[in-house]
Amino acid sequence: MSEEPLENTAVETPGAIEAAPADPGPNRPEEVSQRQNPAPDQNVRAVTRVPVSGSVRMCQQGGFPQLGKLLDASNIGLSALVELQMPMGKIYELQVKAFRNGQSFEFTAPALCIQSTLSGRSFRIGFKFGPLSEETTACIATMLR
Repeated sequence: MSEEPLENTAVETPGAIEAAPADPGPNRPEEVSQRQNPAPDQNVRAVTRVPVSGSVRMCQQGGFPQLGKLLDASNIGLSALVELQMPMGKIYELQVKAFRNGQSFEFTAPALCIQSTLSGRSFRIGFKFGPLSEETTACIATMLR
């Protein structure tokens, strides 16, 4: 029984959540080489992530909710530690209860699972937010200040 390495299959699309095939195909070899061998001076992150404490409840439509420990957040996503591995490329509803700088923040957001990596006895899960309401966007912006 062989295990294949997990790959990030998300496609960066402003204001939308889309899943991409694991293999981009022969028509796009430049993307494959960039993923496998990024330039050493290339900035991998588009935005800065801020450490945040709290909890996140993740639920896929029709699935069982899973609780996680919030690690960090940005205006485009967040990461959390969970006990069970979550499949990448799936859309979840996140219910976030975060604490930062002596304040608490609560919001709900749709998100795409873009990372699922073993980290000790847990899994580090990365999510990219989908379309957010103005209220949720304002809450996240206030939290990240």
